[in-house]
Amino acid sequence: MTSRFKCRFCGASGDSYCASNVSLPHCSWYRDYKGLVHGCLYCRSCGAVYDTIGSIAPIKLLFGKMPSKIVAAYDFQTMMKLTIIGNPETPSLHSMNPCIIYMMEEDGRFEGVEDIYSEPSLELLQKYLADDNPIVRQEAALALQRRNNP
Repeated sequence: MTSRFKCRFCGASGDSYCASNVSLPHCSWYRDYKGLVHGCLYCRSCGAVYDTIGSIAPIKLLFGKMPSKIVAAYDFQTMMKLTIIGNPETPSLHSMNPCIIYMMEEDGRFEGVEDIYSEPSLELLQKYLADDNPIVRQEAALALQRRNNP
């Protein structure tokens, strides 16, 4: 069943389900520490990534609304930073559905991107401590704390 969604970042709207022919694909993503299964909604227009969990209101489906609750929304640059930081408990591109990753590649989102698989330098993590996004700052601090480096 399809549902409609409107992007908070760019205003793009359309059907949302797991297929490459939609502007807002929605696929499974990861299971959190509480056991909840999260979904990823990706805006092909601007690159925004939405972290969703199943809704307790199935009535939404009857009206064609988003059948999930959005728990976080990230612009693509923020998602890249979280992926580079690489905290294992944090959502990142590493755990994303391969269909979404393929669409991101197809959309040119990874052009000019640094290696997202190597460990970030201390200098980069220190830079992220001053980021505009509080989630990036928090994750950078946690990554620095795990390094045990004064």
